Amino acid sequence: MQAVKQQISATIADFTQSREALEQQLGNPCRSLAYPYGDYDERVVEATRAAGYAAAATLPKRLRAGDPLAWPRVGVYNGDDERRFRAKVSPAVRRVRASPAWAALEAARAGAGRLWHGRRRPLPQPRR
Repeated sequence: MQAVKQQISATIADFTQSREALEQQLGNPCRSLAYPYGDYDERVVEATRAAGYAAAATLPKRLRAGDPLAWPRVGVYNGDDERRFRAKVSPAVRRVRASPAWAALEAARAGAGRLWHGRRRPLPQPRR
């Protein structure tokens, strides 16, 4: 438990120092953050809040708005061509990604992706 508290304190200090450095360099308040790779959990959200941020962006599979410190964003990458970019940011796709239908589509895609030469591929192991 003590190690977790130390880790949270270190995260708060890191987030605070980063925010203050940006504010000093830019001459403007820095009130938002994008979590690297969209990774976050409740401890990170609380550390973000404690560091003085008002909003932070994630990369969830499903776009559900909620806590401003866990705001969904769309990932845009170097390999995305114009067609893919337009699809990602289109209002229609964003509405579907915000709906319960998206989870069903993702599950169907994952199941179909496991078919491999007539056999099922093993499920990927969770990252640790």
